[in-house]
Amino acid sequence: MNTKESAKQRLIHALVGIHFSERYYRYYEQTRHRSPQKFMAHENIAKALVSTGLDFKFDTREKFFYHREKHDAFQISLHVAFTSSAAEFILAVKTPVGHIGGPFSLLAEEVALRHDAGFSYSPPYPDPLFSDLQELREVILFGTSLFEDAKQAFLEAAGHQSPATALRGN
Repeated sequence: MNTKESAKQRLIHALVGIHFSERYYRYYEQTRHRSPQKFMAHENIAKALVSTGLDFKFDTREKFFYHREKHDAFQISLHVAFTSSAAEFILAVKTPVGHIGGPFSLLAEEVALRHDAGFSYSPPYPDPLFSDLQELREVILFGTSLFEDAKQAFLEAAGHQSPATALRGN
């Protein structure tokens, strides 16, 4: 990865390989008609994030939760911001040539545009919705699962051999 643009293209190519846009939009469609929640307690959100097994921290200044991992030259993070009834997931990758990534909704659009230059989605920036604690947990599990798949695909595309890949002998 010599340039930031080549790193970004490698990320998008990795996301194409895991059907990122199809998965993201399909899941959003399952949540789009949920009734808005008036308020979800910070403690409930924190407990739901802990249940994923990832180590989330809260950025009090920016008001979002984040999980960071270091993989050799890469720092890969998942940021999650909440409104009263939606979760915005953001993939952030720090590479030796700069930061790449973005909100899942924008990454999904960029991946979809690879297949269809005229692609358009409404709403333009869909975030999965929840109306109760169980749906919040489902949304978080979906987002963290998609993050894990995206992270693994990017690391493999960047030539980083994960412990699981190394054990398989690939």
